[in-house]
Amino acid sequence: MEYGFLRLFHLTAGFLWAGFAGFMGWYLMPALKAAGPQAAGAVVRQVMERKLSLFMNVAALVVFLTGIRLYMLSFSMAWLTSGLGLSLTVGAVLALGGEVIGIAVSRPTFMKLTALNAEIKAKGMPPTAEQQAEGERLSAKGARAATLVAWHLLGATVCMAGSRLFATL
Repeated sequence: MEYGFLRLFHLTAGFLWAGFAGFMGWYLMPALKAAGPQAAGAVVRQVMERKLSLFMNVAALVVFLTGIRLYMLSFSMAWLTSGLGLSLTVGAVLALGGEVIGIAVSRPTFMKLTALNAEIKAKGMPPTAEQQAEGERLSAKGARAATLVAWHLLGATVCMAGSRLFATL
């Protein structure tokens, strides 16, 4: 029974986390880049106010905590070296990599972009050339990081969703 509930929470949180990351990395960030730094800043500020990064971090935490327990329930050397164990382990490493990029790069970058846009808005004037360049640099960095997170989580999803298939190979 414990295994079933853990798996339910793990999969639900994982699908939400990976889905939002994919949306952000492949759709939202390119759209924001096309819209320009000023429009992007306004949207990013709204997204941050709605606590999307908190939601994604909570989903990631649920994934990791339930994943650790699921791993503990299944672990043995024979399991670890099986197709199933290897697939789930590679998926876990990819997910962890995605979360590290999200925490270390994406979040600080978006917080800086939000602060820059608040500074521009407070002055009530168009951005200076330096502010414009900094906004473009931060937007590009955030887009690259979000895309990298999305690819990591897609890889993790494929490994985990395909783990039963890989167990037979």
